Amino acid sequence: MTENDLVQAIEDIAELKKTIRGTLKTMRPILIDPVFVPFSLAAALLFSLLFLALHLVIARWGSFDAVPLGLRVGIPAAGVGVFALSGLMKLRIINRGLHRLGVGKTLRALFRDREFRGLYVLVEAGFLGVAAVGWRLAAETGSWGLALPILALYMGFALSLFALTFGTAEYFAVGTVSAAFGLAALAFMRTAPLLWLSAYCAVLFVAYAAAITLANRKGGKAR
Repeated sequence: MTENDLVQAIEDIAELKKTIRGTLKTMRPILIDPVFVPFSLAAALLFSLLFLALHLVIARWGSFDAVPLGLRVGIPAAGVGVFALSGLMKLRIINRGLHRLGVGKTLRALFRDREFRGLYVLVEAGFLGVAAVGWRLAAETGSWGLALPILALYMGFALSLFALTFGTAEYFAVGTVSAAFGLAALAFMRTAPLLWLSAYCAVLFVAYAAAITLANRKGGKAR
């Protein structure tokens, strides 16, 4: 390799890094899109009510197995529906944001970017891994209070990772709220894990909505 080839290779790498960084930073205005405010408030309400309902029916009948079949099937089915609907809505919001910015891509197209795909896989695989470990520890020890702190602390890490990667400093605040809730649950939660989980969903999504609202107000003043 000649000196010119080496210089050209270095320039190509620098240009590639600039392109990747530009692709990732494109996501910032989408991740703090004001549309996520009503979405987050609706998610706070639906998820918190879902886990509150599950807590109440178990408290009423003593155990999940003793709950009438209709409720035993209906509440988890409603949970699956809420998760699926929230995922579809989030995908729609992101795709609309990309189209509005004139990026000419969809979220699916962004997955062709190796760094974006790697980050997504890392976060999703980490979430599933942490959830599985938390579930297993809770099942083996009989202490379901372990699952929520583990999940909340991981979410704090994941949100901070998003903040660093996409330049969304607002996510640091939400991640801090999640981690603080996880530590509080670890220290004080002794009973009613589903009630705590209901509260966590409400707190996390409201914190997310508040962070996006403040970010857009700040951006509006800057403009």
